Amino acid sequence: MLMPASRRRLSIGTCVIVVLLAAIVGGCVPPRPTPTPPPEATPSAAASPSVAAPAGWTDHPIEAAGVSLALPDGWLALDEAALADPDERRRLEAEFAGAEALFGRLDAQGRQARLVFLGVDARARGTGRFAPTVTVIAVEPALPPLLLGIGADFTVNALERAFAIETDVTRADLETPVGKGIRIGFAHRVVGVAGGPGVLADHDGALVTTGEASFLVSRNADPETAPADSPALDEVLATLRPLP
Repeated sequence: MLMPASRRRLSIGTCVIVVLLAAIVGGCVPPRPTPTPPPEATPSAAASPSVAAPAGWTDHPIEAAGVSLALPDGWLALDEAALADPDERRRLEAEFAGAEALFGRLDAQGRQARLVFLGVDARARGTGRFAPTVTVIAVEPALPPLLLGIGADFTVNALERAFAIETDVTRADLETPVGKGIRIGFAHRVVGVAGGPGVLADHDGALVTTGEASFLVSRNADPETAPADSPALDEVLATLRPLP
């Protein structure tokens, strides 16, 4: 994102790339094998039932996931079509250092890692703060509920191999308004090309399956600078609803 000079290359793109490679699970999960019970996970509090978007929030349809979610009105929201538009990409690359690297990774992975929605707290633009982000990545093929645990295994393994995770990775079963999920949480070090201490960002995500579609919803934020009213993952998940 837009960062101070010592962290100039830290960006929205860098943050999102952290969860992008986890979505390569789509290339690792075999197409519809005989269902095997998933590994047990420590239960967590269920997300709130689907509710109308809070006042001052806007619903955003995500066709590839078959759901919509809501974010505060002040957030920049880009759907899959906008992210694929060359002019939009150039604008993002100009405004947010590191976005070019993000799109390069996406191009290299093709359909295996589809970033289908990107939400960014636009209040961080020009402030030098690491902007909170919410991303949705399509996981293909769709995971039946009985294989959700296996999909989460691949996700966690990919993250642990690829990135500087500095805490234990936590996993817990989760119920969302649109289907079962597994919550995945950790803190990871994001360092720009110029080096330095970087940012210790919190990742709070949920691998969710509706039976018809599977997707990874992730929130990344710097806990030291994120605004107090930045929505938590549970608040975002509570707004999930199936598209008609």
